[in-house]
Amino acid sequence: MKKLLALVLALVMSMSLVTISNAAFKDADKITADHEEAVEVMSAIGVLVGDEKQNFNAKDNLTRAQAAKIISYLLLGNKTAEALAGSGKFTDVAKTSWFAGFVDYCASTGVVNGVGDGKFDPNGQLTGYQFAKMLLGALGYDATIQGFTGTDWQINVSKRADQADLFDNLDISGNAALTREQAAQMCLNTLKSPLVEYSNKGGNLTINGATINIGASNAEYKTSSTKLADQTIYANKLNSSAGEYIVEFAEQYYSDLVLKSGEADDFGRPAHTWLLNNQKVGTYAETADYEYTTAVTGKELYNLLGSSIIKEYDTTYYVDGKPVEDVIKASNMIKTNTADYSTTDNGVLTQVFVDDEDKDITIVSINTYFATADTDYNTKKETLSVTVKNADGNLNTAAIKLDDVAGIEGYKKDDVLFVNYAWNDSTNKYDIVAVMDPAQTMTDTKISKFKVDSY
Repeated sequence: MKKLLALVLALVMSMSLVTISNAAFKDADKITADHEEAVEVMSAIGVLVGDEKQNFNAKDNLTRAQAAKIISYLLLGNKTAEALAGSGKFTDVAKTSWFAGFVDYCASTGVVNGVGDGKFDPNGQLTGYQFAKMLLGALGYDATIQGFTGTDWQINVSKRADQADLFDNLDISGNAALTREQAAQMCLNTLKSPLVEYSNKGGNLTINGATINIGASNAEYKTSSTKLADQTIYANKLNSSAGEYIVEFAEQYYSDLVLKSGEADDFGRPAHTWLLNNQKVGTYAETADYEYTTAVTGKELYNLLGSSIIKEYDTTYYVDGKPVEDVIKASNMIKTNTADYSTTDNGVLTQVFVDDEDKDITIVSINTYFATADTDYNTKKETLSVTVKNADGNLNTAAIKLDDVAGIEGYKKDDVLFVNYAWNDSTNKYDIVAVMDPAQTMTDTKISKFKVDSY
């Protein structure tokens, strides 16, 4: 009954349904949906790992020692980084501590500095600006040349970080303590950012205790004349006549990691896929240009998109991953059409994607259905048997496999959960492809008013 508890479903859909991928951590349900991609990709390449209980601890604040470990892993890979040994650069970093090698390596490369008095403060919290400064160092920016030291360091870091898109998909204050999932997002942004280099680093001059740089050239994007097919992240040309391509961080340090754009997820949404050693890490939907969790009319889409785009662009519409003809099309998206599309409704997520380059409009509606667990999660088979009640009132049983759908391990018999279906062309049927958080049970609550829609 997709119309039941419409407000609850709207909240679930707008906050939870973002990606189709498999989670590696036991506490994956605690990871903010917007950062799932970052956590999964950084986990896949071994840069961000969980604790001994296989938890990621997404909301924990990142410490300075943990940040040094991340930078070391990014630049060296985890195996080489783990072999680093401490050399006693800081008085509060014992040579035998787990983080000594990471801290001393980052200090020797100029990526990190101490806090004064010969100390590093390994357990201290890290802010967004401080981590951005470290990541910019990993990208090749020189802290002295760029003014990442001194009284204006935060201003200079902020400018460069914005240029490198390090804060993309984050809504945080640069002075606030950074959580582990936010750090994962900044690391993912770094993978996609260009490396820089200097033709001349000039010389450093110390005046009244402050170090300044004289005669350095500007930071320039690192380029390569490699073939277009070897551009595993982006094929960014810097100089067309010379065939020079900008080198992104992952293209130099993680050549087995590939970002494929122009994909579609199970629901038909424009998406991108990350591959590592030709194995899929996950497919992630692009950010929608417009989004509804209520019924949509042709007039609304007309006002949203404009008549010229509607006439000129091709429109494709999917409902639960299946192409639907003659429901939302150019002739229906007119300012006089005030009727609701029957495929949209309260609790149905409808997303609109506009591709100006290819002149395409993709509209996707995704229903959320109630399901009941028939048994406890089967740990041996790694499956969960459920009964789903669809919009037409029919009961369908399904066995969900952990390999196909993440987050099913904790369910018990009679638990109520939310699921999403997507059409499978190869089997010519719908498959459960996502499981939302379990439905909340309310007790000792008086319902003073309700409305039942007609079907």
